[in-house]
Amino acid sequence: RLLALIREGKTLKELESQLQCSPRELAERVEKLDEEGYDVLPLVERELSTLSEEEFKRFEEAFAELGDRYLKPLYDRIYGSSSESAEDPVIQYSRLRLARIRFRRRQAAGAS
Repeated sequence: RLLALIREGKTLKELESQLQCSPRELAERVEKLDEEGYDVLPLVERELSTLSEEEFKRFEEAFAELGDRYLKPLYDRIYGSSSESAEDPVIQYSRLRLARIRFRRRQAAGAS
């Protein structure tokens, strides 16, 4: 069902509502689909399209320096350990998971 909704062009907010799951659970499910080889990139690109060029650069630099295995060091580097931002950390972690999918896809494309 999640994959069908992604193919329909639904946003994360719409998916959360329709599937009645948390942002974290949804991001984890999207990551799992990606690991299983399903094409979730359209959703990832849609959701990350709101990031500024500067934010993309911060993400890419953090992934390049710290790797993509653990989210906490990446989160601290990108958002700051105290996270002064008014934005919900759950949303930030979801965005980070999506950015990790994008990073891994680009790494895989560059390696082939």
